[in-house]
Amino acid sequence: MSNFVSIIMPCYNAENTISNSINGILSQTYKYFELIIIDDCSIDNSINIINKYRSIDTRIKIFSTETNSGSPSIPRNLGIEKAIGRFIAFCDSDDIWLPSKLEEQIPLFDDNISIVFSNYEKTDTLLNRNKRYIIAPKYATYNSLLNGNYIGNLTGIYDTEKVGRVYQQHIYHEDYVMWLEILKKGYIAKNTNTITAL
Repeated sequence: MSNFVSIIMPCYNAENTISNSINGILSQTYKYFELIIIDDCSIDNSINIINKYRSIDTRIKIFSTETNSGSPSIPRNLGIEKAIGRFIAFCDSDDIWLPSKLEEQIPLFDDNISIVFSNYEKTDTLLNRNKRYIIAPKYATYNSLLNGNYIGNLTGIYDTEKVGRVYQQHIYHEDYVMWLEILKKGYIAKNTNTITAL
C-alpha cells in the first residue's frame, strides 16, 4: 500500500502509560497503518497489556529485544527493520497522538518534503493539559535544523520512498541526528502547524 504507515513504539516497564499511547494510535482517523511495539525486556505488566490490544486489533505487532538495551534507539531500530510501511513514524509508550495526526500529515508529502512534523503540547504526569504548547517553525532544512532540533520525535514522520530506511544512532539526541541525516539528502521538512500529540 503506497501510503501505509509503520508506527514504531519502544516499550520498557510502561504499564502505567502504554494503554493511553496505544489508544491514541487506534483512534487515528487515518486507518492505513501498523503499530510495531518493541518491548525492551519489561519486567512489569506491559506485555500482558499489549497482548490484550493485539488480540483485538491485528494491526498491532510485538517484538522483543534479546536483552534490555537501556536505550530508545535500539528498540526503534528493530522496529524500523520490521516495518513494511512507506512512512515511518514514532510514538513512545508515554506519548499520546491526537486522532487526526496522520490524516493531517500524510497529504503534505510532495516531491520536496521528506519529513512532516507538528507542534505538540506538554502535559503533567497525570496527563492534564495546561496549554503548554511547543510551537516549531513552518519548515526545516538541514541548515536551519543545525541551529537546534525542533522536530519532536513524537510528531515526526519520514518517507522511505525518498530517503530509504534511516536508523537512529546509539547516542544522545538520537532523533535529532536522524532528522539531520534525512534532511542532508536535500529535502525539506514541513510542519502541519497544528497540535497533533501530547
